[in-house]
Amino acid sequence: MKYFLIIVAPTGSKKLEQNLVEKISKFCRENLAVTLTNQKILAINEALQFNVEQDILSDLKAAFADKTLDFFQIPAELFGLKKLIVFDMDATLIANECIDEIARAAGRYDQVAQVTEAAMQGKLDFSESLKKRVSCLKGISKTQLAEIYQNTIKINPGVKIMAATLNKLGTKLVITSGGFTFFTNKIGQELNFFADFSNQLNFAGDVLDGTVAEPIFSSESKLATLKTLAEKHQIAKNDIMAVGDGANDLPMLHAAGLAVAYKAKPVVKAQIAQQIEHSDFTSLLYMQGISRNANTKNASQKSKLA
Repeated sequence: MKYFLIIVAPTGSKKLEQNLVEKISKFCRENLAVTLTNQKILAINEALQFNVEQDILSDLKAAFADKTLDFFQIPAELFGLKKLIVFDMDATLIANECIDEIARAAGRYDQVAQVTEAAMQGKLDFSESLKKRVSCLKGISKTQLAEIYQNTIKINPGVKIMAATLNKLGTKLVITSGGFTFFTNKIGQELNFFADFSNQLNFAGDVLDGTVAEPIFSSESKLATLKTLAEKHQIAKNDIMAVGDGANDLPMLHAAGLAVAYKAKPVVKAQIAQQIEHSDFTSLLYMQGISRNANTKNASQKSKLA
């Protein structure tokens, strides 16, 4: 079976130097009886692509665990430009958990953050935990929410480059979040996403009333959204990527042709092979055979030819 092996160092680190590449190649030859072929530079000293004929991902991760490198191994049938990518937002596209940031403003951060973490670990039912947490947010004003977005919410490294590149190539980028429309709408607009789906907070006048609109947008909703978009736009499973970090992302991750865990919780890492741990969102470009420095016309051609 043919695979594309992608090796990525953190952006700006220039750590993927020739001596390290040679060390990796030697390990593959001598310990795994595998030869890395057709080397392609995706970003100088930062990202390389190889062809391999067998699955060596777990072996490479174990052998070079002391290096700040990410290894991705993409089956040939899943390689190339994706037509649809669905993303979780909180702790994925952005560094924050929005509900925790609102709770901080309400002076109830510790109480809410503990429930958030348990839900993301898969230890609590998401819908019930969301209702419980939102009840703690009563009284927060729209002005305070706007200030949180402006001053606190941070888009994760590489997201803007990734989004700008894939927008030009025609990929539909979609947010599917258990978070809130107040934030997903703004992030989606800022990044020029195709659509965003999330939960609607209820207001009494200009302040939160402590409830969330039904039905809750849950893990099942994420999965249903992916399937609906795929059917509506006639997109095959192999042309879909999903990216997330928490337990409520697992159904949509499993439904996508290519699933990617971004600095994920253990329950997700245990089930998803492609994991971004050291690099940033530009790795999503590399996983599709797109050079970071390529113009979009060449990148599109590369993906189609891969």
